[in-house]
Amino acid sequence: MGALNTKKIFFVPALAPAMLNVTLILSIVFFESRTSQPIIAAAIGVLAGGFVQFAFQLPSFFRNGYRLGPDLSFRHPGIRKMMLLLLPATLALSVSQINIIVSSIFASFLPQGSITYLFYSMRLVQFPIGIFGVAMGMAVLPTLSEHAVRGTWKSSEKTSPLLFGCCFL
Repeated sequence: MGALNTKKIFFVPALAPAMLNVTLILSIVFFESRTSQPIIAAAIGVLAGGFVQFAFQLPSFFRNGYRLGPDLSFRHPGIRKMMLLLLPATLALSVSQINIIVSSIFASFLPQGSITYLFYSMRLVQFPIGIFGVAMGMAVLPTLSEHAVRGTWKSSEKTSPLLFGCCFL
């Protein structure tokens, strides 16, 4: 998905998770009655759906000049800089996960169902972020990266102020 997004191809990567869902649903419909436990049909669906999601993007991936295979060279200075910049981002993202764990521990001391209420409330909070924030971020990130590489931040402020507002979602 990320590789295609850098080439400003958004439709195929955005549709790929739908392929996972369709495969999962079809797997449950067709295999549920053929297995001793219905959860096995769901497990087969998740595995097959992940493969379908991956395979669905491969034609666009190859058509845009990419290839599969590891490149284990970490000598490029850009890789080192990226690793260094990922450290604070990882720590910042871990704060929300720690918050979820601590909240769940506290909720476990409350009446039955409290953890479920907490889970659903967190999902409700994440819903607008998932719909708007992630979509805007995925659409805007390649353009912002391009401006960063070229050093054209000031010209982009004039042409597209929405891009800078989306950075702070």
